[in-house]
Amino acid sequence: MDSEEIRNRYMQVFHRLGRIRLDPFFRDISQAEFMPLQKIHCFSLENPQAKGLYVSEIAAQLKVSSPAVSRTLRSLEEKELIERIPDKKDRRNTFIRLTDKGEKTRQEVFSDICRYFDDVFARMGGEDMESLISLVERLSFIMEDEVRRKKASCTEGKRKTEAGDITRR
Repeated sequence: MDSEEIRNRYMQVFHRLGRIRLDPFFRDISQAEFMPLQKIHCFSLENPQAKGLYVSEIAAQLKVSSPAVSRTLRSLEEKELIERIPDKKDRRNTFIRLTDKGEKTRQEVFSDICRYFDDVFARMGGEDMESLISLVERLSFIMEDEVRRKKASCTEGKRKTEAGDITRR
């Protein structure tokens, strides 16, 4: 297979993967709403004494903006899946934690997703899954590195262009 064929096949396969919707597993919440529930749950397991997570911490862990997380949390709060607890030390901040209903919903969705992936992995086979995961991890690292290199190259090129503009004046 030549370079162009590989590139086209890669784009087709990853496009197809990206279009797979797991909506049937999410019941009354969206995939976007599930992720904060999962992050809050994991945090509470690791930090049982903590009052909850700040919105900014959830945003950082999910790698999305705080306003986007705030919108999602508002929806989860309306569904009574999370609660906000004011930070007594700094009233500008609030802790976010799961309600009992939120934990129950998260657990049901998580169980359904785990069963789905167990079925997929069983059909793929353990050895093939391990190989696939290793290759995708390597691919991700290389792609991220290439993006960083391209950004650095563009930034450097822009600086040289700007410097050239200044010296020509």
